[in-house]
Amino acid sequence: MSILEVEFTTETDHSDGTYMDSNPSSARSSLNSIEMRYMNHLVGPGTTSSRLETSKRFVIRETDISRKLMAERRCVVQRQCEIDNVSDLLSLNFIFDDEFLGKCLPADVFTAAMSVPVPDPSEDEFRVLSLCSVYAARQSFMDTKNFILTQFQTGTLTSEMLQVFTYRPHLWQDPSFEVPTPLSLAKNEDTYLECNVKAIIFSVLGNLDITDHWTRDPLPTPQGFEEMYIPDYYGEKSGLPFMVVEVKRPEIRDDRLESDKRKLPSMMKIMLDRLLSNGVKDPVVIGILVSASRCNVLIMALEYEALYLCKKVGSFELPKNNLQLGLLLPALGPLHFIQGLATEMVAAIENRASNEKNTVRRLRRPSYYIKGIRIPVALSTLGK
Repeated sequence: MSILEVEFTTETDHSDGTYMDSNPSSARSSLNSIEMRYMNHLVGPGTTSSRLETSKRFVIRETDISRKLMAERRCVVQRQCEIDNVSDLLSLNFIFDDEFLGKCLPADVFTAAMSVPVPDPSEDEFRVLSLCSVYAARQSFMDTKNFILTQFQTGTLTSEMLQVFTYRPHLWQDPSFEVPTPLSLAKNEDTYLECNVKAIIFSVLGNLDITDHWTRDPLPTPQGFEEMYIPDYYGEKSGLPFMVVEVKRPEIRDDRLESDKRKLPSMMKIMLDRLLSNGVKDPVVIGILVSASRCNVLIMALEYEALYLCKKVGSFELPKNNLQLGLLLPALGPLHFIQGLATEMVAAIENRASNEKNTVRRLRRPSYYIKGIRIPVALSTLGK
């Protein structure tokens, strides 16, 4: 080891005015005065390149959707320091949602590209749920609980959902009628997850042999990935997550909700890449975002190179009291759809290949982190 000797100048050597004041407090004050007006979102192992290298293109009626989306993404990358739109930010990670495709494609092509074949519920299921909803609005908790047990065949999606909703009398004790306190607001998200959202999760996954992770378990991420995600729930089979849920209580701020609208698809992409890298054939990841009482059901797959399409399966309101069980009627189609997907995913994971095919690996793209770095000048003005 060698030691570099440095000769320090004295105070008199500075008298010619060629030296700047090196007072630490002065330097700190100068740094604090810099306005960090921009955000660098290109932080992490992602890529700025929008070049496609395979023939796995998404084409509908002579419209090359892959080419159009990559062209629009190049524009987003160029102005990434100044954007705050969630849809544009997702495109930096090759995640393309309804909003992004809507501004790139003609209406008929957009509809064909993003449509999801959601089944209609059976007439009998629809009739019995309607009957139970009317009964719950007029009767006590215990009477409704017993009535539901007599109406459904055990093990169906609707019976599982209603039995969880009526497991405890929370719908007959609507907290929205109470004056909120800071303590009650802090507990609302966990309570909402416990009372309402679990009914949705259990109705979809109740008959599957999987592992549940709640609120405190971090989502598995790629090796070397430095950002940690802790969803409200994710379900996995053999260490491979395939369904994730984010929940925000009604009092949540808009900026926190916007963060979750970006976080959920980002987690879905990481889960999808993990399934692909572990040899799972044609995986589809399920995501549920609950904001206030609105439940949005999403799916994501990678059928074409670099296109992580985030499609909406459906949305519906969750009941907050015993007068609102009828709100679950629009939920039957979307929940039946993702229940079928979940069953297929468990089977695909159990029958997965030993490793990922090279042709599949070339379709994937790495991800930037959600949290960027604030900077004083947009990177486009600094040059490369």
